[in-house]
Amino acid sequence: MSETPPPVGPQVVAGGRWIGWVFAALLGAVLGCFAAAVWLAKDVNDNEPGSGARALKVPPPAEMPVISGPTEVPLPYEVSTSQDASTTVEVPAAKPAPEAPLWVKNAAQVDVPAGAPMLALVIDDMGVDGPLSARALQILPPGVTFSFLAYGRDSARLAREARAQGHELLLHMPMEPLPHGQVVPDMGPNGLKVGMAADQIDKELMTNLRGLEDLVVGVNNHMGSRFTNWESGMRVVLTVLQREGLLFLDSRTSAPTATKVAAEGLDLPVLYRDVFLDDEEDPQSVRAEWDKALALAKKRGFAVAIGHPLPNTLDVLADVVPQVVSSGVVLVPLTYGMRR
Repeated sequence: MSETPPPVGPQVVAGGRWIGWVFAALLGAVLGCFAAAVWLAKDVNDNEPGSGARALKVPPPAEMPVISGPTEVPLPYEVSTSQDASTTVEVPAAKPAPEAPLWVKNAAQVDVPAGAPMLALVIDDMGVDGPLSARALQILPPGVTFSFLAYGRDSARLAREARAQGHELLLHMPMEPLPHGQVVPDMGPNGLKVGMAADQIDKELMTNLRGLEDLVVGVNNHMGSRFTNWESGMRVVLTVLQREGLLFLDSRTSAPTATKVAAEGLDLPVLYRDVFLDDEEDPQSVRAEWDKALALAKKRGFAVAIGHPLPNTLDVLADVVPQVVSSGVVLVPLTYGMRR
């Protein structure tokens, strides 16, 4: 019996359509996924406004913000040479040193060879006799210290000239003297007297210092043979000078003096006169005292001599001061007594 061939007709056509639909669906799915991937890639690259996910896009380097200002971790105070030269390191400012006292701030300078003996020459009573004070300024080198009386008519002007020339300056402070026989020497206005209250002593000192405080290194007594022997009064004087940053030179106008005892426990420089050049004003006596001062400087290494702007004294000094270098002694400002 021969076989009957399969029918060709509606059944075959229906099977082919089913296969086509499946293929079309698969192809559509593939094309859909590809399209979605392309769209998402474009969205990420363009960062167009849209959902929150698109806001997470990181900007390209050209759009990165520039961060300035201090870093969270402080940079070290010392920067090695290997660091970028543009690195800025802010080093905290050093604490300011305490202001120097006036006896240091207003001190003068001269050259002193190592080991050379030194003589501090102080000329008192400056500013009262204008012409003689001006002559002293003219003939004496910067190593000489001048002590000005505040009430001198020419004191303010000559004091500034002297400081400009490199001299150290003192205030010559009037203090009560002992009587000479029946006569009490006139110490001048605004002086210190035995029995004064502490606030009055302070007031008189500051009155005399007014206008000179930016020039002087300290104070020495004008007269004062009575006052300098009053321990309580001298304690007040030295306490005020310590407060103001000044030193004290005891002129030792009399043998007994309370300065050393009064200075105990205080912190200020105190020096003492060794030689008076012109207790006797004749030239021979002045020259003899000068030689004594030089000998003492050589023996001790430092000595203090006091003279005055008197005609004979200035004549002798004009002659001997230029020769002092050959003696090996150096004329120095008074504060060199504290620098040894």
